[in-house]
Amino acid sequence: MKKLMFVAVLLFLFSSISYAQYWVKIDGVNPYINKIFSPVDEPNRILVASSGFPTNVLQKNIDFPFIGNGYQESMDSGKTFTKYQLNERSVYDIYQSKRYPNKWFVAVRHFTRGGILLSTNRGENWSEDILCESSNQLYRVSSTIINQDEFFVAAAINTSEGFVYSDNDFITCNSSSLSVETRSVAFSKISNLLFLSGDASSQGRVLRSYDYGRSWHRESSGLEGLRVLSILPSSIDPSIVLCGVDSLTVDGSSIGKGIYISLDTGKTWQYFTGAGNQIFEFAEHPRYPRLVAAAAGNAGVLVSSIYGHYFEAFNNGLPTNKSVRTVMIPNWDTTDAGFIIFAGVYGEGLFKSTYLKTSVDNNRHSDFKILSISPQPANDILNIRIYLPDAQNVNITIFNSYGQEIYQLPNVYFNAGENSFNWNANGFPSGIYFMQIKSDNQILSEKFVISR
Repeated sequence: MKKLMFVAVLLFLFSSISYAQYWVKIDGVNPYINKIFSPVDEPNRILVASSGFPTNVLQKNIDFPFIGNGYQESMDSGKTFTKYQLNERSVYDIYQSKRYPNKWFVAVRHFTRGGILLSTNRGENWSEDILCESSNQLYRVSSTIINQDEFFVAAAINTSEGFVYSDNDFITCNSSSLSVETRSVAFSKISNLLFLSGDASSQGRVLRSYDYGRSWHRESSGLEGLRVLSILPSSIDPSIVLCGVDSLTVDGSSIGKGIYISLDTGKTWQYFTGAGNQIFEFAEHPRYPRLVAAAAGNAGVLVSSIYGHYFEAFNNGLPTNKSVRTVMIPNWDTTDAGFIIFAGVYGEGLFKSTYLKTSVDNNRHSDFKILSISPQPANDILNIRIYLPDAQNVNITIFNSYGQEIYQLPNVYFNAGENSFNWNANGFPSGIYFMQIKSDNQILSEKFVISR
């Protein structure tokens, strides 16, 4: 009898886990979603750029809808979408200025012309004239602050001049001499390094710039024969960058290749996870960047709670064999139950998750951790304390704030438990630095400061 009760309990638990509901469809939204956006300072407001007609960015030569549906808006955390803006235009990105939060930008297309529209009152009104107007299409927008001025960049598709930049809100737009089509562009949040997907059918590249796009470093060993769809620079370590890739067949069909990782600011790359799937977009929580989501095509949504170092798939409730192409994590508080993600499924519309919680946290792979780096700020000798669950060799690398490697100590053996070692900071200028310690199965990073 006890055995039967035990089996019954197991069956109940298995049934509960198997049919757990992660995703719920939100009605009233167009089926083809280009971008999901929420203002950082107005987190209950959700905007969805969507259309009744598809824009398939996987195509080698992209067909755009002649007339779009603008974006829809929710003021109740995505429960209902009733307000339409910019109807008859296709919207591909919505971006909020970092310096002036009331200033918003959208990448739009109207008939056969693409460009930027500007709003100075949080989307209540939009400029009538399209800025940066051309037959090409701006697809993703990013910016950084330089000497208290905002510098904007945009990725352009259906063109070989895929990098556009502006220092005056896209009133004047400049194209570089780069010969690339670009699906993703991103500034590092901690180093101002600029990353650009150099999109090609035969040679994938992630280009990086230390001077805001004036000059570019083009080496990307490991991405040969791949196409780069998306980029995510790490928010804790300037040397780590993720990118989503695919490859193209002779007839132009896309084959997903998953996520690749670079541990040296994009110089060299290696396969990381998600084989067989296109990775269209990465998203971070605005306040808690350890929470990362990836739009992973037919694999659904991949979720990480440790800065993208490990991903898990959450697909229950999503349509099967349908492609997730955009994700967004709103600026909502997390709880013990987890956090919320919005996802756009190609041809199926908008989905909102229940609270998601991964099976790992910052202590994944037991309790390997950096206990302390002291003193801070330092001007001489730094003492580093780490904890290892097992005796093993680790690699220690130090990067400056531009992600340049300035010191490396490979294959250092440490015993299980607490260990400490010293590093001589003499000869290194004042500034912010990052220590990366790589064990057999985890990478940890910690910031420290040198002051002279």
